[in-house]
Amino acid sequence: RFTEVYYHTFQDGETEWIEVLNEGETAVNLSNWNIIIDRCNQSFTIPVGTTIPAGSMFVLANDANAFHKQYQDEEENLVLGNLNMKFPKDFATITLQDQNGYTIARMSYSDEQIYTLKADGYGYSYELDETGVWRSYTYGGTPMKTASALEENNFKNPIINEINYASSDKVDSGDWIEIYNPWSN
Repeated sequence: RFTEVYYHTFQDGETEWIEVLNEGETAVNLSNWNIIIDRCNQSFTIPVGTTIPAGSMFVLANDANAFHKQYQDEEENLVLGNLNMKFPKDFATITLQDQNGYTIARMSYSDEQIYTLKADGYGYSYELDETGVWRSYTYGGTPMKTASALEENNFKNPIINEINYASSDKVDSGDWIEIYNPWSN
């Protein structure tokens, strides 16, 4: 299944990427599988000999060198690069098909959804959390790490929940920021 996508880069030198998780108990041979981005009618065929170990994550990046510069700790053998695909910045559906054309995974994103706002060019990825909800959790993304692993390492941050500035002259409640900490620590 897809677990994270970084579809709208924040700064020069970054690259778009998508993460796939093998939830099974055996390695999966991805030879001749396809990643398809619907809006641009694009596809990338995964090279012969590509496998994803059981319980592991695999990243497909537009530019492998840029990905490794940004995420230096990630294993090179679990990153496949140079997809040369356009990730639409507003909305798209991404599909993973096996060599026979059967859909294995599919995910959609849209900059109209509330949980994608930070992923829309502000440096956050769009990540599937442990409850099955897609959200923008972490600045810079978390390739090869699950949302539950981040929670265990106390990487959850307070959330800016509401901002008020430049109020109406008739009802001026001042400028303020509401910060919410939904986590137990």
